[in-house]
Amino acid sequence: MSRKGTRAATVLVIALLCSGVPAARAEEPQPATLYFFVQEGCPACARMKPVIDDIAESHPQLTVRTLEVGEFPEYRAMLLDAARAFDIDRLSVPAVFMGARAWIGYGETSVRQIREEAARCAEEGCPDTFDLVATRLDGDAPEPDATAAPAGGADVPRLFGVSAEELPIVVSTAMIAFLDGFNPCSLWVLTFLLAMVMHTGSRKRVLLVGSVFLFVTASIYGLFIVGVVQAMALLAHVPWIRIVVVVLALAMGAINIKDYFAFKRGVSLTISDERKSTIAKRFSSLSRSTQSPGMLVLTTAGLAAGIAIIELPCTAGLPVVWSNLVVAAAVPVGFFALLVLLYIAIYLLIELILVAGATITFRRAVITERGGRALKLLGGTIMIALGLVLLFAPDLMESLVSMLIVFAGAIGLSLVFAGLDGFVRRAWSRRSARARKEGSRESA
Repeated sequence: MSRKGTRAATVLVIALLCSGVPAARAEEPQPATLYFFVQEGCPACARMKPVIDDIAESHPQLTVRTLEVGEFPEYRAMLLDAARAFDIDRLSVPAVFMGARAWIGYGETSVRQIREEAARCAEEGCPDTFDLVATRLDGDAPEPDATAAPAGGADVPRLFGVSAEELPIVVSTAMIAFLDGFNPCSLWVLTFLLAMVMHTGSRKRVLLVGSVFLFVTASIYGLFIVGVVQAMALLAHVPWIRIVVVVLALAMGAINIKDYFAFKRGVSLTISDERKSTIAKRFSSLSRSTQSPGMLVLTTAGLAAGIAIIELPCTAGLPVVWSNLVVAAAVPVGFFALLVLLYIAIYLLIELILVAGATITFRRAVITERGGRALKLLGGTIMIALGLVLLFAPDLMESLVSMLIVFAGAIGLSLVFAGLDGFVRRAWSRRSARARKEGSRESA
């Protein structure tokens, strides 16, 4: 090419560059979508919603989809597919998916991470979550980024030094477990068992039998609680499951209150006299001092397992209500395990005191009918209070102050019921006494 041709070509290139015509279009960021799965009546969803709304307002280039899993089965199916793709073991709502990251539940760390990821995706773009879900379910997914938040990126707090947002579920666990530990059915069986073993005259046997009984019953009860929570988690997105829990809590609470005023009349959640007689016959072998320690352990374990299953209807109400609270709080697996241990430890506290007292003093504690009726009244009132809260204002259980007010109100109401019952009984007793006195005068 001649010198003039080269110069003309150079001028043409410079002119094109200066005219703003790009040689190649820069790659634009891929539009990002934030998927926000919720369910009506979910307190944690209500807390997360303002966060998501603020993100949508701050980043208009980000598409935000709010998907109600309770009302629309197709959205529930999307959430389940995402959970499988992200290897989420304990699925709950709210659930937020964006790009290759997922967050389950509400927590300060989760909120901060969601805001940071939203800002990044709005600026740089992110792949669509459900494109990745389809790829991962087909088995063609690449290895996850080590810097990505783990699936179900909710906080995993420690039980001690709990943050303010985990405190309500911890306190709820402690209070419900403490109340559950005063179960008349379980306490009657334990005190009767200890009385039978005392006939051997051996403190070691009392301690051995009591310890084995508590270990076996606590293990079965713990498995029952874990099973109920797992069932609640699987059914959490079914719209009517909360109504079933509420109806169960109200029904069992009403029956327990009925037992205070009409003990063992009609429908009752206490151990019947026939079953008590059967239990007494089976426990009779434990009073023999000739039985070897190994056989004593096996006999106690077998009896404890059978009794733990028999008395489940008497004790199931509070664990079912507690399980619903745990699922609604969307606690992670590690924290859930600590809560179960806390529940069982507090539940066993009263029975541990009974076993220790029987071993040291060699005296049997007696659970009177009056004491059993009082425990029924307290437990029933609290169950009804929790059922009504779950039905009309589930977000109250998210606040420690509100939750304490609910428990205090239920306890106060049970004291009012007990006071009114005592007043009526005394008035009726005085009236009957006067009627008898007047009748004796007339006959004289």
